[in-house]
Amino acid sequence: MRKFGFAFTMMSALVCGLGCSQETMDKTEKAADAAGDAVESAAKDTADAAKDAAEKTGDAVGDAADAVKDEAEKVTE
Repeated sequence: MRKFGFAFTMMSALVCGLGCSQETMDKTEKAADAAGDAVESAAKDTADAAKDAAEKTGDAVGDAADAVKDEAEKVTE
């Protein structure tokens, strides 16, 4: 089944390469570039969001640890 899919993809590329106008090929290239830019932007946004979440989680854990430490000090006094 995979061989059939690969063969179909190769035939499609060959037909497009031989039969498509230059305008169609240019539009396809522009669409591929736009898709690549969108993926790159989404990946950057995801990485930035993960970084922010990690920093906020670290701050929250640190604050919780400080609160526990303060309570422990009160009990031992």
